[in-house]
Amino acid sequence: MSSKNNNIDISENLKRSSERTIILNVGGIKYETYASTLTEYPDTLLGTIFQDKNRAMLHPQTGNIYFFDRNGYAFRYIMEFYRTGKLLLSERDKDKVTFVTLDEIEKEIEYFRIPVTEGSDNDEYDDDDLMLDSQSNDKKKKNHNNPAPASVLIHKYAGAKVDQFINALEELIYEAMGCFEERIELKFFSNTSDVEAYWKEIEPALKFYYIMKPYGVIGYCILDKFSKEIQLYFESTMQSISFQSIQVIDELTPTGNYGNYYKISINIKDRYDKEDIIIHTRLANYRVS
Repeated sequence: MSSKNNNIDISENLKRSSERTIILNVGGIKYETYASTLTEYPDTLLGTIFQDKNRAMLHPQTGNIYFFDRNGYAFRYIMEFYRTGKLLLSERDKDKVTFVTLDEIEKEIEYFRIPVTEGSDNDEYDDDDLMLDSQSNDKKKKNHNNPAPASVLIHKYAGAKVDQFINALEELIYEAMGCFEERIELKFFSNTSDVEAYWKEIEPALKFYYIMKPYGVIGYCILDKFSKEIQLYFESTMQSISFQSIQVIDELTPTGNYGNYYKISINIKDRYDKEDIIIHTRLANYRVS
């Protein structure tokens, strides 16, 4: 970020230092912000509610606390919209207990009336970012000609995650081939504690499996929706392997509890014949019979 932008941010914070904050209690989770952060986007639900002309209709719980009976975990993404103008999606929060689905986020976007637009190819933001349609020009570039519902953009983001998962599997397979492995087996759990216990168990012995580590719980979600399609993709594009994905129901997990998980089994059919390998190496002209 440039020094100019830093100065703008500092000036904005100083200007707001005298403004009273409000607390949004969303489903029991509290978010503290300024009313002006919300009213910057007057067409949204919160932007409308907290405008000065509507203050008389507000009914706080106590003092400056306002309650909304909505999904408090998913509301985190709504607040990021107001603060940054971008939908900053992640697989799960850092505290590892607040995982929310894309469907849950979509419902909150619709409820709080957050209009979004898909950025053009020349935008300064990444393709995966979603931006507020109502945000001012000095904070973002926007393409008025490409409005899209939140659901379309969320599904685009989810599709990108599926492709990243497939790319990681391909990288894992090639890495295994480079290590002369003949079989790969991985498990994807729906529970974060099972994911962590599983990786703690297998990581020391299987160094290159780290490629799939970022896809813990999200890997389970992807396989739960697309396991058959992913299996067909690998069987069609990589004839040198056999690929199988199965769901295991109500089995003992690494934490000692019973739960569900997906198991991926990949068998590398080629047997790493010496003559087939040597022709692709610097040793091709130095073969010894």
